[in-house]
Amino acid sequence: MKTEEERRRKREEEEEAEKRRDRRKRREDAEATPKKPRRKPPQHESDETSQISSYLILSYSSHPPPSSSSSPPAAAAAAPPERAPKSRREEEEEKKRRRRRRRRRRRRRRREEEEENKEEQDQDEERKKKKKEEEE
Repeated sequence: MKTEEERRRKREEEEEAEKRRDRRKRREDAEATPKKPRRKPPQHESDETSQISSYLILSYSSHPPPSSSSSPPAAAAAAPPERAPKSRREEEEEKKRRRRRRRRRRRRRRREEEEENKEEQDQDEERKKKKKEEEE
């Protein structure tokens, strides 16, 4: 009867250890692979601005401004639109956000690792106690 219990206990311990290994592996894999950037939700324009923009598009498509007539319109459309340079304040805020995210991730990882280590230590202590009880 003891052998069956020992076998069962060993099997359970091995399964738990395997689960921990799998979790660790998955976490390491997730950290190694770069995350896809999140898409920004579309910014909805007010009715007035959308009307104005549609008017401008229509008016310029039928009558291009004199400055752009010298350059072909296809080349202008093919070039990617340049982003407006960010102000210093915006850049600093973005840096702060990134730092906060990194800190949060690190804290979360540390917490998870500490919990796993604690679980392992608790299980080791339980095994030692059971062995002592079996010996006595």
